[in-house]
Amino acid sequence: YPTISKHFSGKVLDIGCGIGDFLSFYEDATGIDINKHNVSYCCANGHNAFTYNSLNFPFDSESFDGALLDNVIEHIEDPSSILSETSRVLRKNGVFIIGFPGLKGYETDKDHKHFYDTQKLLKTTNNYGFKHLWVKHFPFKSNFLSKTMSQYNIYAAFKK
Repeated sequence: YPTISKHFSGKVLDIGCGIGDFLSFYEDATGIDINKHNVSYCCANGHNAFTYNSLNFPFDSESFDGALLDNVIEHIEDPSSILSETSRVLRKNGVFIIGFPGLKGYETDKDHKHFYDTQKLLKTTNNYGFKHLWVKHFPFKSNFLSKTMSQYNIYAAFKK
């Protein structure tokens, strides 16, 4: 999170916050998750977290300066509602960062629905009012690591 969080300022929405790793790292973060147990865990640990129904986020329009969708998009059959809701809750010039696994990471989780590479992600996000800013590979860009290391991740940043 140190590398990606430096691209955020102000209030950030962690979409699919899980057990709150980013919420613990970034002070002004709010989490949402469809799993009520994850949300309860986050709240019990002092985080600001909410359950959502996968169609609408429980926030007013233009409520956040940034949004993070970290290793979530590959689990979703149709990400259109999440992308449109993210666009709705982001303020003008808000930063949206999407993280997704490389090929090995994708293949190791049976709950993954769609494999994304950079081009597919850019095509998927194209119609939601986001301008592509950058792509970073962790630990560094490598087709070999993408195919052999399950922890290999790619992050893409957008601006509304």
